[in-house]
Amino acid sequence: MPQINTNRWQLSSIKDGIASSLAEAKNKLAGMYSDSTSTLEDRNKQQEIVQDLTERLTGITNQINEIDAQVKTTENENMSVTDAFGGLVRAVMTNSSVSVNIKNALKDDSASGGDKLLPKTVSNQIITEPFAKNPLRKLSTVTAIENLELPKMAFSLSDDDFIEDGETAKELAATADTITFTRNKFKVFCDISETVLKGSNSNTLFLI
Repeated sequence: MPQINTNRWQLSSIKDGIASSLAEAKNKLAGMYSDSTSTLEDRNKQQEIVQDLTERLTGITNQINEIDAQVKTTENENMSVTDAFGGLVRAVMTNSSVSVNIKNALKDDSASGGDKLLPKTVSNQIITEPFAKNPLRKLSTVTAIENLELPKMAFSLSDDDFIEDGETAKELAATADTITFTRNKFKVFCDISETVLKGSNSNTLFLI
């Protein structure tokens, strides 16, 4: 690849020189048409120079384009490990075959039958859980007494506006209830869409 980069730099320098010479040749030819002293033979020779430089510029441009195409192809084949792992996950989720480029990027040894296992480069990726305390814990009343019930009084006032002197006092209503302790479990879940599972190249998943 360094050799390709060097060749491209050399070709680019040559291309710039030819392009400059071609521009000067075209300007000279245009000036000859307006010059009454120029001859047909001189103009034909200048046209040949313009045509020669044009062909040279086209040829060297094609060579540079071929080098760029070769570099692009090599970059596509040399897929990054992160992108390859993302492709592996998407292939597994969609029950699709894993491409050769993905296997090569993950250094999968198909000769030994390793293509049926997770590649070594990703087998050490760990699914971790965040260490976070449930905020509902501090709001919950917990007891070790089985079948415990506590009495509860609830008060309500339908009208809490101020009253004038001599008016009847407001009536406060009270109701009785009980708090029953039962066996409950706290469970929290998070929906993960297929877009996240199949579209992300991240190599670590966090369960919450």
